[in-house]
Amino acid sequence: MEIDAMSDSFGILYFRPGEKENRDELAELDQVDMPDLDARKSQSSRLRSVLYLLHQKEAADMDFKDYYHQKTEKIINHFKDRLDE
Repeated sequence: MEIDAMSDSFGILYFRPGEKENRDELAELDQVDMPDLDARKSQSSRLRSVLYLLHQKEAADMDFKDYYHQKTEKIINHFKDRLDE
């Protein structure tokens, strides 16, 4: 039941049937650096997803393509302006 409750979760399953628990191996597994769940998406894909959610919240009546273009243009101009500083 515990495993079922963790479906759609990210982690490591440690299973060794018929053997005693090996504390050294467990300690080593505890040190494994788990990647961020969002790391599976590129940064641009993450940004597009966030902008889509904002579009739904702020301007659902506007075409997403236009909204995306408007917001990304604003972001681009923000950083271009910083180049002039």
